Amino acid sequence: MSDAAPGNFVLPTTMTPAIADVLGLTIMQTAQLGRMFRDAGFDIKPKVEAEQAFVLHRFLLLALQHGDRWREEASADIAAQINKIQLAKIQDTNPVAGEGEV
Repeated sequence: MSDAAPGNFVLPTTMTPAIADVLGLTIMQTAQLGRMFRDAGFDIKPKVEAEQAFVLHRFLLLALQHGDRWREEASADIAAQINKIQLAKIQDTNPVAGEGEV
């Protein structure tokens, strides 16, 4: 049984394949994803190190929670963020009729 508080995860002392996959992501992969998460509204500094740290942390939590299924969960998360970005762009270019009119 874990001593972790609810909502916290314990990092195992032995690396699992899922954790190795996440920690093996390259800066070229994580920086692009970090920019996408920032565009979706997450507070991430515009530095590749900050983008990589955000993505590794987010995906590491998925690996701890879902094990070998972390990639499927990450893909669903990425798709949801892309939808959020696209919806915001649509709303920016198509304001509600009558909005802002006096």
